[in-house]
Amino acid sequence: MIIFPGSFAIYSRSSKNPEWFLGTQIQLLKTGQYLAGRGSEQTHTGNWTYDHQNTLLFLQPGTEDYPMSEWNVMSTNEVIVLVGTQTYGNNATQIQLIKSTVRPQ
Repeated sequence: MIIFPGSFAIYSRSSKNPEWFLGTQIQLLKTGQYLAGRGSEQTHTGNWTYDHQNTLLFLQPGTEDYPMSEWNVMSTNEVIVLVGTQTYGNNATQIQLIKSTVRPQ
């Protein structure tokens, strides 16, 4: 797992639609699945893969209500920045994630 093992990654800032991302989180599981939600509510699940060589994270939601996405990953121990790629039209978006051991309320 690449994003904060055992923790939630909280979307704290985005270059595009900052209000939309407010209070949302993602948790990547070792199984290759992820859980995503807003506040204490889980909104959807899906699958993730990570290309270590190119530092690319691919998210494939389990529902058509959310789009597939691909992200360049830059990280430290406490903060991760996802930069969208052109593959699924996320290239205008950058998202900062902050480590949290609990799901936001």
